[in-house]
Amino acid sequence: MNKLLNNALAQLRIARINVNPRSLRKQITLFEIDDSQEVEFNGLKSTVTYHEYLYTFYLPCKRLVDEMVNDSLDKADSIKKEFDLYCFEIREF
Repeated sequence: MNKLLNNALAQLRIARINVNPRSLRKQITLFEIDDSQEVEFNGLKSTVTYHEYLYTFYLPCKRLVDEMVNDSLDKADSIKKEFDLYCFEIREF
């Protein structure tokens, strides 16, 4: 669990934003041309694709938490202690 969380948080910590001039002029309408700059977030072209990329790191953590909760419904106190510890580690990170 710690390894999965550390991988997810490490990806969030990386912030490489590149602003490049647009290589091709994009025709929007007959009289309007988009020649604005292209922005990349850690090598990805849009915020939507970057969000989906980050979600791939979050999903294994979520699945593991779901499994832990479903497998240990009779041990609620120990699960709460583990989650409190994980939350503390995330805040300290």
